[in-house]
Amino acid sequence: MTAREFNIKEYLPHVFLFNSLNAEDILAIAQVCALIRPKKNTLIFNQDTPADYFYVVVIGKISIFRVNKHGQEQVIHIHTDNEVVAEAAIFDRLKYPASCKTIKDSTLVKIPRSALINLIMTRPETALKMMSAYSMRLREFVSKVEYLTIVDVKQRILRYFFKNKMLVQGKFVVELNMTKKELAQILGTVPETLSRNLGKLKKDKLIKENQNHFEIIAMDKIHDLIGD
Repeated sequence: MTAREFNIKEYLPHVFLFNSLNAEDILAIAQVCALIRPKKNTLIFNQDTPADYFYVVVIGKISIFRVNKHGQEQVIHIHTDNEVVAEAAIFDRLKYPASCKTIKDSTLVKIPRSALINLIMTRPETALKMMSAYSMRLREFVSKVEYLTIVDVKQRILRYFFKNKMLVQGKFVVELNMTKKELAQILGTVPETLSRNLGKLKKDKLIKENQNHFEIIAMDKIHDLIGD
């Protein structure tokens, strides 16, 4: 996919923040956007720098992180395809509250804060539509918090594997296109707890771990355990 082939105007309606906007609003935003293709480990923005842009991940993976007093990166969130990045900073503060970098080669839509603010100022109904989209997203977050509260880590792992399984040469496998730390972040736990639970699942002969993927070796039992 080249920049010439990619149509930002056609893409934006598929992003949750813009999916309720009309064609005129979409066109106004698309005209000021830019498509960028940062390589792996490219810094997109730094904590406490002016929040002049927000982004949509078209394809790729990026990390939102802070650096502690020991110089270690603490991952706050991992964003993947079609997710919006740093939009909250645009609306409620003038500086980014954390830093952002790519984990892999990525394609992003870069949207200037000023253009969106101008659109909202001239078309107040646009703000209402975007607030409605945010309301739906907040309900999704509440559901996720409830899920993390009532479902233990073992169940989260099994459900993730069941949802992301693929049939390859007669075997159910789950490709691991991320680090264990990133997987732990997605599952709402810490790497140590993830590793401990993966070890139990392997010991119970429910899964088998290979270099870049997991193999599900007891599908019926996993199906019974997760109740799906």
